[in-house]
Amino acid sequence: EHREGQLRSTFMRTRWKIATALAIFAATAPLVWFSVVWVRSLPLVEARKSYESGHYWEAARRAEERLSQGHPDDRRAMLIAARAYARLGMWAEAESFFAQIPLRETEDLRLRAHGLESRRLWTECGLIFEQILHRNPLDGDALQHLAVVRVQQDRLRNRYAECRGGLQVDHQFENHRPFDRDVGRFRAA
Repeated sequence: EHREGQLRSTFMRTRWKIATALAIFAATAPLVWFSVVWVRSLPLVEARKSYESGHYWEAARRAEERLSQGHPDDRRAMLIAARAYARLGMWAEAESFFAQIPLRETEDLRLRAHGLESRRLWTECGLIFEQILHRNPLDGDALQHLAVVRVQQDRLRNRYAECRGGLQVDHQFENHRPFDRDVGRFRAA
């Protein structure tokens, strides 16, 4: 009986130690997980802070750091990078990020459209201004820019037709018969 009591007591202590260890693990596991997530998202937090304080180079660098740390599809990082590059006037870099993400805010659409306009990508620019006007049909700025874009598209179309030897119609019909008098009669000699 004494031996049985000792075994029971040892079993209870072991069981208590296991339960305590599991409780400690259950309490600390979420903290560890949140710490890892926080540390991994730190470049994104720093990128956002840098962007908001006007340090666009730093914001772009931190956002790209986040994207290169195993999060290549992080839309928040892409948006910060696109915005930062747009503010720096680096339109090609900004467009490489803008093109990959859906833009929810009108201001982001404006940044993208102005970048496309400055790069003379008229067709894409027109589509973005149309999206802005779809959201707000009375947006005067977007209407003005869309008019400029349409004029540029017409100029390009006309220039392309002239350069390629396009058909020109002058709406006059002239009946010329070039061989009327040039052909003589053959005579026997």
